[in-house]
Amino acid sequence: MLFFAKIKRTDGCVSSPQNFIPFHAIAQVDHVVRILLGFLVFLTILKTLRYSRVFYDVRLAQRAIQIALPGITHMAFVVSVYFFVYMAFGYLVFGQHEWNYCNLIHATQTVFSYCVSAFQNTKFSSNRVLGVLFLASFMLIISCILVNLFRAVILSAYEELKQPVYEEPSDEAEAMTYLCHKLRMLIRFLTCQPRTKEEPEFVTDMLYGQPEKKTRQYLGLKTRLVNGKKVAYIVV
Repeated sequence: MLFFAKIKRTDGCVSSPQNFIPFHAIAQVDHVVRILLGFLVFLTILKTLRYSRVFYDVRLAQRAIQIALPGITHMAFVVSVYFFVYMAFGYLVFGQHEWNYCNLIHATQTVFSYCVSAFQNTKFSSNRVLGVLFLASFMLIISCILVNLFRAVILSAYEELKQPVYEEPSDEAEAMTYLCHKLRMLIRFLTCQPRTKEEPEFVTDMLYGQPEKKTRQYLGLKTRLVNGKKVAYIVV
């Protein structure tokens, strides 16, 4: 609709050349159209990521993020609090002498650049000792402690969910296994090779993963889908 609105407005402006042509109005509509197209392209690409669930590692990563979401939220809150503390400290202490902290916007941009390790204009000519302590404490608390805690939250969930995700049936993995089996049969038929019942190990590991035999979670009653049928088995 925006595309047709842009065409209609353009025709209306060009049809009367003796009047003033408001190109800025057409440019605004064109800008909105480009923003919407960008969102549509982003959502389209994001939709295609669903098909990557055929891989075991992708399913494991998605489950780990879902389980670790409360911990991620808490860590994000803690990081945001420390971020605000350093931003306010830099504005109040260095704001009168340093351009990077002259207002809250510049202070926010500067502290955010420190988060991505973009350390620029860090001379702190007004008070170098306090500036060094400021950067050192920031590196220690934000870059070393909080970032590693953030990673530990995700990695702990990742390690705990390896076995449960391996045991869960996956329709995507079953469909990909079926397609790979049919493709291998077709290639063997065309090349006159003998048939084998077993799938290659790298395909099985890539789609279903590997069990953790050394953990207690591996023991007990388990269920898996085999050729579309739910099979129960026990591991002792």
